[in-house]
Amino acid sequence: WPTRQFTFLCSVAEVNAVNSRACGRKANTDPQLTFRRNLAVEMMENKIGINLPRPPSPVATRSKRKVVGHEKRKRPIHTGAWDNAKGTWKTTKT
Repeated sequence: WPTRQFTFLCSVAEVNAVNSRACGRKANTDPQLTFRRNLAVEMMENKIGINLPRPPSPVATRSKRKVVGHEKRKRPIHTGAWDNAKGTWKTTKT
């Protein structure tokens, strides 16, 4: 029984992988035998555990922007929104 159960679980995993890949690519699914053959070839030619040279990662640089003459201010109490045309705060009716 353990062999049959393992085979069943592997088959379920294969079907899920085929359907997920097809759904992600928005394409039709591959025939099951074609998928199994390609999977077997990829598993035999597996490169896990082999130290291959990797290209160096690009260095991320941060740009520092300095705004000259900027001053953070809060709007006065009991004022409305900013009026772009006048360059002042709108007054509210109280």
